Amino acid sequence: MITSFMQVIDKGIQAAVFNRFKDILSITDMSNDTVLFPKEIAMRTIAEKRGKAAVEFINLWREVTNYDWALQRTPVSRLGINLEYDDGTKKRIINVKTVPVHLEYGVWWWTKDYDKYNRCAEKYLFWQQENPNLDVNYNAGLSNYPLEMDLHFGEVSDESTTPDMFDKGLYFVMHAPVIVDGWVFTDSLVRTVKKVVVTVYDNTYTDTTPPILWQEEIVCT
Repeated sequence: MITSFMQVIDKGIQAAVFNRFKDILSITDMSNDTVLFPKEIAMRTIAEKRGKAAVEFINLWREVTNYDWALQRTPVSRLGINLEYDDGTKKRIINVKTVPVHLEYGVWWWTKDYDKYNRCAEKYLFWQQENPNLDVNYNAGLSNYPLEMDLHFGEVSDESTTPDMFDKGLYFVMHAPVIVDGWVFTDSLVRTVKKVVVTVYDNTYTDTTPPILWQEEIVCT
């Protein structure tokens, strides 16, 4: 079960990468054809998932997690925003706080087909021109709030085994970054006053238990 919003972003990037490149690499199952692990252990991890060694997959890993000072909004980070929702029996208030983050993911594409390698590079280069956003929903209470986080891209580099192909075998590996300008959220239930008891005493009475002249309960809705 995912309990951190950071992991929601991780899974969102994993899904975005899988959906964009699955047709080129002929992969069909995100859970078995992509892994959230660094490159050094990606091949071993994917082989254990599949039960065999096969070089046609994608791995990715969040390499940089940084506070984005350019997008700093102190009030929403410290005080938060109150959101009201109805849980079916009563109205409740959720306080949501958020901080801006700059997240850098390393992505590696693995294949034994050099043409697929080049097609993945081309598809990556065009990503900037074709909806470079990560769309996720933030659930607060029983309400969903759509979020759009900007994606940025960088240099494509080659990490293939070509120089060592006679010792390690030949497979092509392309590496490139996917950078997210995003927000991390946390929420808490705001305790609200449901009932106020108003009591009027006789202030001239000197006993330790002065008589109550009037008392009323006011229920807040």
